[in-house]
Amino acid sequence: MSQRDWICSLVSTMYRFLIPLWIMCSFSGCAVLSIGKVPSNNRNWCLEHRLMPYTTFHDVSIEIQNVRDFRHCSEKHVEPRYLNRTIRLADINRADLFVCYPGSDRSLFAHTMLSFGSACGDDYICISVEARREEGEDFGLINAVTGELELIYVVATERDMVDLRTQIREETLYRYPIKATPDQVRGLLTGLLEHANDLHRCPEFYRLLENNCTSNLLDHTGSEAVRPASKHWIGTFPGYSDVILRRLGLIEASQPIMCQRCRCEINPIAATCRFRADYSRCLRRNECGCSCSTSHP
Repeated sequence: MSQRDWICSLVSTMYRFLIPLWIMCSFSGCAVLSIGKVPSNNRNWCLEHRLMPYTTFHDVSIEIQNVRDFRHCSEKHVEPRYLNRTIRLADINRADLFVCYPGSDRSLFAHTMLSFGSACGDDYICISVEARREEGEDFGLINAVTGELELIYVVATERDMVDLRTQIREETLYRYPIKATPDQVRGLLTGLLEHANDLHRCPEFYRLLENNCTSNLLDHTGSEAVRPASKHWIGTFPGYSDVILRRLGLIEASQPIMCQRCRCEINPIAATCRFRADYSRCLRRNECGCSCSTSHP
């Protein structure tokens, strides 16, 4: 090997391994700065995080207060409203995973959400674990790592959550049906809502690498198929959620992943559903989208 080839190989190795390691160490160092801070629910919260959901559990149903159902004209022009929803648990038999990427480019980092409903219904509710921001506060790398942001479970209608991310923020959004039994789906939903209740009594800090949107969703799966190493990887780099969950058998893997992503991107269809009364059903009217002949792993 020539000296030039050896140098190129060394630089490539540093780029692939040492730089990500340096980033992880930097994040850990930033986290130390948050020691001594106390999480609180009593702050001047921004409009979209002002109210926390609360669920009352009954034998065969659940009653959720403060289900967000905003209408978004832009980031700053919003028609706020909240609903109280009573849902029969027997009607919940399906869960979908949403993976959201800023802009049109896929990356290691993404935002994940879960949506719950019935295969033929139109009353889906979406649960998004987010960093709770104060009025005038932006989500940034430093405050997400150093524990300056509290944790909130936003329970919202799909129209609110999907429309905000696809039409207003112009994120690229994929929807993957979860392979689970109705009992598993209902257990996942109740576990998330119970934790949302817990946050009223014991607020927590949002942590970008250990207490984020994806790690919280995974903590409630109760699936032995998701090994600790896989949970850690997905929780840290949720942009790879679809790849890993395919390998674990939790989402469909009968076709090449690039074809699946083509089918599961919902931005075009979400644009046509904005003002439909049957919003959730409209999102799912085209379960099989474009054709694909690319042979990717």
